[in-house]
Amino acid sequence: MERKKRIVIILLVFAVIIIWTGRVMKINMPESELDLTKLKSEDIEKIHGYFYSDSYNGENDSSVELTRGQIEKFIEIMNQVKLTKKVSEKKARSNGASITYTVTMKDGTQYVLRPGQDFKVNDTYYKFQNYDMLWDKITTFMSTW
Repeated sequence: MERKKRIVIILLVFAVIIIWTGRVMKINMPESELDLTKLKSEDIEKIHGYFYSDSYNGENDSSVELTRGQIEKFIEIMNQVKLTKKVSEKKARSNGASITYTVTMKDGTQYVLRPGQDFKVNDTYYKFQNYDMLWDKITTFMSTW
Protein backbone atom coordinates (compact mmCIF):
# COMPACT_ATOMS: atom_id res chain seq x y z
CA MET A 1 0.00 0.00 0.00
CA GLU A 2 2.86 2.37 0.87
CA ARG A 3 4.37 1.83 -2.57
CA LYS A 4 1.10 2.75 -4.31
CA LYS A 5 0.95 6.03 -2.35
CA ARG A 6 4.47 6.92 -3.46
CA ILE A 7 3.63 6.19 -7.08
CA VAL A 8 0.48 8.33 -6.86
CA ILE A 9 2.43 11.18 -5.25
CA ILE A 10 5.16 10.98 -7.90
CA LEU A 11 2.56 11.00 -10.69
CA LEU A 12 0.82 14.01 -9.13
CA VAL A 13 4.13 15.87 -8.88
CA PHE A 14 4.87 15.14 -12.55
CA ALA A 15 1.38 16.29 -13.53
CA VAL A 16 1.82 19.55 -11.63
CA ILE A 17 5.23 20.12 -13.24
CA ILE A 18 3.83 19.47 -16.73
CA ILE A 19 0.85 21.78 -16.19
CA TRP A 20 3.04 24.52 -14.71
CA THR A 21 5.58 24.25 -17.55
CA GLY A 22 2.80 24.52 -20.13
CA ARG A 23 1.45 27.68 -18.53
CA VAL A 24 4.87 29.28 -18.25
CA MET A 25 5.64 28.52 -21.88
CA LYS A 26 2.32 30.01 -22.97
CA ILE A 27 2.88 33.14 -20.89
CA ASN A 28 6.35 33.60 -22.39
CA MET A 29 5.20 33.07 -25.98
CA PRO A 30 5.87 36.28 -27.93
CA GLU A 31 2.73 38.18 -28.70
CA SER A 32 2.05 41.04 -31.04
CA GLU A 33 2.35 44.49 -29.53
CA LEU A 34 -1.22 45.00 -30.74
CA ASP A 35 -3.90 42.44 -29.90
CA LEU A 36 -5.95 42.52 -33.09
CA THR A 37 -8.77 40.54 -31.48
CA LYS A 38 -9.40 43.47 -29.11
CA LEU A 39 -9.22 46.25 -31.69
CA LYS A 40 -12.39 48.39 -31.62
CA SER A 41 -13.53 50.79 -34.32
CA GLU A 42 -14.60 53.38 -31.75
CA ASP A 43 -10.96 53.63 -30.59
CA ILE A 44 -9.75 54.42 -34.12
CA GLU A 45 -9.33 57.95 -35.42
CA LYS A 46 -8.49 56.94 -39.00
CA ILE A 47 -6.94 54.26 -41.18
CA HIS A 48 -4.88 54.90 -44.29
CA GLY A 49 -4.28 52.10 -46.75
CA TYR A 50 -1.19 52.19 -48.94
CA PHE A 51 -0.88 49.91 -51.95
CA TYR A 52 2.56 48.77 -53.09
CA SER A 53 3.10 46.92 -56.34
CA ASP A 54 5.36 43.92 -56.75
CA SER A 55 8.20 46.26 -57.73
CA TYR A 56 8.30 48.05 -54.39
CA ASN A 57 10.76 50.95 -54.54
CA GLY A 58 10.01 52.57 -51.19
CA GLU A 59 7.10 54.64 -52.42
CA ASN A 60 3.45 53.69 -52.40
CA ASP A 61 1.62 53.38 -55.70
CA SER A 62 -1.64 54.70 -54.26
CA SER A 63 -3.24 55.46 -50.93
CA VAL A 64 -6.66 56.06 -49.49
CA GLU A 65 -8.20 56.96 -46.15
CA LEU A 66 -10.79 54.35 -45.23
CA THR A 67 -14.37 55.43 -44.66
CA ARG A 68 -16.14 54.64 -41.37
CA GLY A 69 -17.88 51.72 -43.07
CA GLN A 70 -14.59 50.36 -44.37
CA ILE A 71 -13.04 50.76 -40.91
CA GLU A 72 -15.90 48.70 -39.41
CA LYS A 73 -15.35 45.93 -41.98
CA PHE A 74 -11.57 46.06 -41.53
CA ILE A 75 -11.93 45.70 -37.74
CA GLU A 76 -14.38 42.82 -38.18
CA ILE A 77 -11.73 40.96 -40.18
CA MET A 78 -8.77 41.96 -37.97
CA ASN A 79 -10.63 40.77 -34.85
CA GLN A 80 -10.44 37.25 -36.31
CA VAL A 81 -6.67 37.31 -36.98
CA LYS A 82 -4.61 34.99 -34.79
CA LEU A 83 -0.93 35.87 -34.59
CA THR A 84 1.54 33.53 -32.93
CA LYS A 85 5.32 33.41 -32.81
CA LYS A 86 7.62 36.07 -34.17
CA VAL A 87 9.21 35.49 -37.57
CA SER A 88 12.52 37.04 -38.61
CA GLU A 89 12.29 39.58 -41.41
CA LYS A 90 14.59 37.41 -43.53
CA LYS A 91 12.25 34.43 -43.21
CA ALA A 92 8.99 36.38 -43.52
CA ARG A 93 7.03 35.33 -46.59
CA SER A 94 5.61 37.95 -48.91
CA ASN A 95 2.58 37.77 -51.16
CA GLY A 96 3.95 40.00 -53.93
CA ALA A 97 1.81 43.11 -54.19
CA SER A 98 0.67 44.26 -50.79
CA ILE A 99 -1.23 46.80 -48.80
CA THR A 100 -0.01 48.44 -45.65
CA TYR A 101 -2.48 49.98 -43.25
CA THR A 102 -1.56 52.81 -40.89
CA VAL A 103 -4.04 52.72 -38.03
CA THR A 104 -4.20 55.92 -35.98
CA MET A 105 -5.88 55.48 -32.62
CA LYS A 106 -7.82 58.30 -30.93
CA ASP A 107 -5.06 58.54 -28.31
CA GLY A 108 -2.54 59.28 -31.09
CA THR A 109 -0.87 55.85 -31.09
CA GLN A 110 -0.13 54.54 -34.57
CA TYR A 111 0.20 50.96 -35.76
CA VAL A 112 1.43 49.87 -39.16
CA LEU A 113 -0.17 46.60 -40.28
CA ARG A 114 0.83 44.58 -43.31
CA PRO A 115 -1.26 41.42 -43.76
CA GLY A 116 0.40 38.50 -45.50
CA GLN A 117 1.39 34.91 -44.84
CA ASP A 118 3.54 36.44 -42.15
CA PHE A 119 1.69 39.41 -40.67
CA LYS A 120 3.70 42.55 -39.97
CA VAL A 121 2.81 44.77 -37.00
CA ASN A 122 5.02 47.86 -36.96
CA ASP A 123 8.54 46.46 -37.44
CA THR A 124 7.85 42.87 -36.35
CA TYR A 125 6.58 39.90 -38.35
CA TYR A 126 4.34 37.26 -36.75
CA LYS A 127 3.10 33.90 -37.96
CA PHE A 128 -0.45 34.39 -39.25
CA GLN A 129 -1.97 31.25 -37.76
CA ASN A 130 -5.34 31.36 -39.52
CA TYR A 131 -4.07 32.79 -42.83
CA ASP A 132 -5.82 30.12 -44.93
CA MET A 133 -9.15 30.86 -43.29
CA LEU A 134 -8.99 34.67 -43.60
CA TRP A 135 -6.89 35.50 -46.65
CA ASP A 136 -9.85 35.49 -49.06
CA LYS A 137 -11.74 37.89 -46.76
CA ILE A 138 -8.71 40.18 -46.57
CA THR A 139 -8.13 40.25 -50.33
CA THR A 140 -11.83 40.82 -51.00
CA PHE A 141 -11.79 43.72 -48.55
CA MET A 142 -8.62 45.16 -50.12
CA SER A 143 -10.22 45.08 -53.55
CA THR A 144 -13.09 47.33 -52.39
CA TRP A 145 -11.01 50.47 -52.57
